[in-house]
Amino acid sequence: DVDAEAACRRAELYFGRICSGPKPEGPRTEVPEQWGERRVEVVAQAEPILVVGYHRPSIRHQDHFPLDAFANIVGIGRSSRLYEEMVKNRKIAVQTGCFNGFPGDKYPNLIAFYAIPAKDHTSAECLAVIDAEIEKLQTAPVTAEELTKYKRMTRKRLLDSMKSNQGMAEMLANAEVLLGDWRATFDQLQRVEAVTAADVQRVAKTYLTRRNRTVGEIVPEQSTSR
Repeated sequence: DVDAEAACRRAELYFGRICSGPKPEGPRTEVPEQWGERRVEVVAQAEPILVVGYHRPSIRHQDHFPLDAFANIVGIGRSSRLYEEMVKNRKIAVQTGCFNGFPGDKYPNLIAFYAIPAKDHTSAECLAVIDAEIEKLQTAPVTAEELTKYKRMTRKRLLDSMKSNQGMAEMLANAEVLLGDWRATFDQLQRVEAVTAADVQRVAKTYLTRRNRTVGEIVPEQSTSR
């Protein structure tokens, strides 16, 4: 039983004379350009862990899928280059990997690598291997087999997500919010297929530089005297 016109008149009568305050500053969604490597070390009663994050653009940028391919080849899964080298071959880490798009894809974010050093090994050793693997892809392209594997896995993941009504609804909603148009859901397969070895090498050179990264490390409390 509300009379809309009367409610508006009363709102104007009681609140219209109140002066508005300054408009609040909008949320910052982009980090200013980083001009040098940053390091943070936390001493705690915990196992050591190393995380290295590099700034990267949002999911709408043309370099998203080349960066996704880079992350997959270098650090995702047990067949990735980092896992093969650090865990299987050198045994200097008990776990390693990469997460791309942290903490979210909508705005510029991070591509990050992590490693948990094995007993009697250090984060410095792990960082040296991560640097070496990144440098390899900056100087030589990924193999055709690695790129084909990435494309097959990603294509399967996208198609599997469309099999159910719920999955399709989630993909359409994500595309509308993150990509700006629900129709972009169906462009992703073509964007994945269009990635080349040269694209992967280019984004490695562009974004995975020391000035563009932050190195974070948890140092066990008992080892601080070393």
